[in-house]
Amino acid sequence: NSLTGKQLWAHTTKLGKNALHKKNSYASATPAVDAERVYVTFGDDEHHIIQAFTHAGEEAWQYDLGPIDTQHGQGMSPIVYGDLVILCSDQRGPSMIVALDRKTGKESWKTIREIREASYSTPLIYKSSGHPDVLICEAGISGHTGLDLKTGKQLWSTGPVEFRTC
Repeated sequence: NSLTGKQLWAHTTKLGKNALHKKNSYASATPAVDAERVYVTFGDDEHHIIQAFTHAGEEAWQYDLGPIDTQHGQGMSPIVYGDLVILCSDQRGPSMIVALDRKTGKESWKTIREIREASYSTPLIYKSSGHPDVLICEAGISGHTGLDLKTGKQLWSTGPVEFRTC
């Protein structure tokens, strides 16, 4: 309840084995929300799922991206844009960006990404007057990338980012 802080509902998602850093939790990703639903994401070694719940706590749909292989556990956060829920899943295994219909959970598009290591960045939308909105995602292997929000097609990339230690 926004006035009292009282919990209105809870849901438990059972997962299997999952890599976890000592400074991480199993709920590191930030949920996304719109006027109708709350979108959460969790992962284990076999499943990387996005779930949608109504504001009354009823599960509306679930989508499984498949296995997730990261150094620190799942921590990628979804975003809502128009009728889409978008999630980047850049990891040491099969990597992708997926856009789902926010009402049904059906895949609108999926873009396969190169593999190097996990990235935990949340995508953002770049808006520029007179130009279509662009989805911006970041990962070490591709750097910053701009994607077409209607198709998921990569429009541009800054190229690989090399990480250096001091």
